Amino acid sequence: MESKKLRVALGFVTGRASFKDVANAYLLKWGLGDLFRSGDVELSLLVAYDLDYMQTKPEDFIIDDPEILEMVAGVEYLGAEYIAKEVGKLADEGVLSRDEVELLFGKGYAKLRNAVLFFATIMGFDRLIFLDDDEYPLACVGGVNGVYWLGQDVIGAHLAGLEVSDITNGYHCGYVSPIPDVVFDDVLGVGDFRLFVEAVSNDIVTWKSIAGRFKAGGLSFADHRIIDSKEFVVVEEINGLKFISGGNLGLNLETSGNLSPFFNPPGARGEDTFLSSSIGDCDVRKIPVYTFHDGFGSFSFLLRGVLPKRLDTVGGGLFNSDARFLSAAQGWVKYRPLLIYITDRDNFDLKISQMREALVVIAPVFAEFFGDDDFLDVVGVLDYYVNRVEEDYADFVSGAEAWTRLLKYLEK
Repeated sequence: MESKKLRVALGFVTGRASFKDVANAYLLKWGLGDLFRSGDVELSLLVAYDLDYMQTKPEDFIIDDPEILEMVAGVEYLGAEYIAKEVGKLADEGVLSRDEVELLFGKGYAKLRNAVLFFATIMGFDRLIFLDDDEYPLACVGGVNGVYWLGQDVIGAHLAGLEVSDITNGYHCGYVSPIPDVVFDDVLGVGDFRLFVEAVSNDIVTWKSIAGRFKAGGLSFADHRIIDSKEFVVVEEINGLKFISGGNLGLNLETSGNLSPFFNPPGARGEDTFLSSSIGDCDVRKIPVYTFHDGFGSFSFLLRGVLPKRLDTVGGGLFNSDARFLSAAQGWVKYRPLLIYITDRDNFDLKISQMREALVVIAPVFAEFFGDDDFLDVVGVLDYYVNRVEEDYADFVSGAEAWTRLLKYLEK
């Protein structure tokens, strides 16, 4: 009797025209593992795309490589109109209210992730692996003779890890955070940057973790010992959070039924961090595989197989790096109030006060150093999200409750 194949979906939330090159890298260029080649796995793609992000067209996301089309069981394209039509049926049938449908599946990055998770569930997949379109299946390792590269079987590593866990999360190298190569001077010193990082940091992203990257111009290198270890390391809970990232993320859809939806406050990010607050009952493992995060879009040549022995750092405004960093910095400020409210409500006022004091000091320094007065608005941004934190928390809770009802409905 023929054994049942494991049905695996690769979930992409994308807005970049380079998406097809990224898919090619994962599926063709650096190969797949023994588990896939054994024929025991049926692989499909779920592609949720945002045409507004970089003014792309639907055809930018249509997989047309015959080799990929032959190896996958199918490709499901999740555009805005199609998603709205399908999830609208949930309101028509009384499963969710219109407001709940909008809360879970409206416009935004977190809501596109929810759409991928929803379609993976209703289509009966056993596993879902989220892959980001700015992360490549490569590990860059620093050596005495320069950088050397290792292709990474990201898909195979997640499938192996998900045999013993509910959620798997790989490691990242490259520009893990969009922090450019900063040359400190009499305007912006190390102490100034530390003040900012400590104001917006959490228990994982700390000044200690950031400071080490400055020595390498903002780059992070893969640890060969982790790759060689073959260990699935249990992610422990820290202050109510089991920290994961949204990309290089695997979900066992057969066991992670208590998973909450992705969420972020309007206009903010942090959907992976907020998910981290709702997976306390899940078995979460770090798996020994890396992806290279191209945080500034400056290493697309890697997708063509150009693997240099030396990596030039990104700074001085190259690849719009300064604007990208300042935008990310404001994004960290936007989601921080809700995160504090969820994890440390008793100290909310104190932590917000400390954060505000730091931003009042650092905002004019960043504005002068990076030549961008828009960053002067960051204190007002903080105040705005502090004032709406109870509303955002109510949406966070309502979204989780609606998702639970939805999953129970789908089980019928």
